[in-house]
Amino acid sequence: MTDPRVAAQFVNAIFSMLSFLVFSNSAVDTDSRGMATGMAPQRQQVDIAIGIPLTSAAFTAAVAAGSGPAVELSGIQVAIAVDAFTLIGTGALLRLALHRTSR
Repeated sequence: MTDPRVAAQFVNAIFSMLSFLVFSNSAVDTDSRGMATGMAPQRQQVDIAIGIPLTSAAFTAAVAAGSGPAVELSGIQVAIAVDAFTLIGTGALLRLALHRTSR
């Protein structure tokens, strides 16, 4: 029998994908909606291709010196922090780039 947590995670993934697509297309004019809809899954693929190795490298570097649940939890916290700072930095760079092009 399937674990109910797997089904809940699947439903969560579907709703997050749908909300992401609706949000990403909300401010786009009608002529560019097709391009924006196509770019959304492409962006997710790039995020997966870059994000998983980056997060794994941060986790591996953090837990390289020890073992055990406490060390692994610390490694997960470091990996999430690296991911958060990467997202914040990327968002700031995009904001600057878009602000300069809108002038």
